[in-house]
Amino acid sequence: MANILELLSSPGLDAVRPLVGPLDAGEVTGVRLEARPDRLAAIPAGTVAVLLAPVPGHLLDVAVRDAAAAGAAALVLTGVTETPHGLPAEVTATARALAERGRVAVLYADGDLAALVVAVERAEPVPGGGP
Repeated sequence: MANILELLSSPGLDAVRPLVGPLDAGEVTGVRLEARPDRLAAIPAGTVAVLLAPVPGHLLDVAVRDAAAAGAAALVLTGVTETPHGLPAEVTATARALAERGRVAVLYADGDLAALVVAVERAEPVPGGGP
């Protein structure tokens, strides 16, 4: 099973970029599209959780905390407002600290989320131990 660093090298993921947190912390076991951040605490460990709506300020801190507590491999932000430096304005110092301490990568995806879903599905092991 791939980790986030290996996953990001997959074809078609040029629009997904790391923001904060470790990229090699754990193995990716699946992907889940989440419309609401309050559901992150219940995701399975190793999941790449893709938030389908922007999450402002302190709510991002809570989302990162919940994703880390669930053992998520990554939290993917979409539709955020960028600063002139190209980073999402919503990534606070608290979110950074929570991502590092909780060993969850926070990524930003701009564009087609289907490529991310396909890359995760391809990285999953085939039942029965085959490649």
